[in-house]
Amino acid sequence: MAKNNNTALFVLVGVILAVFFISQLKNEDTPMPTPTPQGSSIQETADIDVFSDLACTQKLTSFTWGTLTPSSMATKDIYVKNTGNMVLILGLSVDNWQPSAASVISVTWDREGAVLVKGAVVEATLTLSVPSDISGVTDFSNRITISGSAMP
Repeated sequence: MAKNNNTALFVLVGVILAVFFISQLKNEDTPMPTPTPQGSSIQETADIDVFSDLACTQKLTSFTWGTLTPSSMATKDIYVKNTGNMVLILGLSVDNWQPSAASVISVTWDREGAVLVKGAVVEATLTLSVPSDISGVTDFSNRITISGSAMP
């Protein structure tokens, strides 16, 4: 009878350990709260238009970044057109972060200070970076302003 009790005890301990380890694996595989943006709206200044295609037929007024996690990055290619009569210097600004805790996320691009002649179109890449220590943000939105300043 003692042998059966020991076997039952070993089986019980084995089941408990298996449940414990499976629960630990599940916890490790469960991602942290994931910032999933509602989207970014695009605002343009005078003499600048932003498009989603090189042919400049699809005006871009907003877009989503997709699913993001802490320490992740996402990119979005856009096309910026100078519709004015002057040479412009390109700039970017980001505001209206909702919620405000999301303002630790950064948006940059590869065309800051680029010169765009009258009628020209340039491809630009926006890059969004989520910091590793972000917390309390599960979705967000913001406004990205693409500007053109007259060249001095």
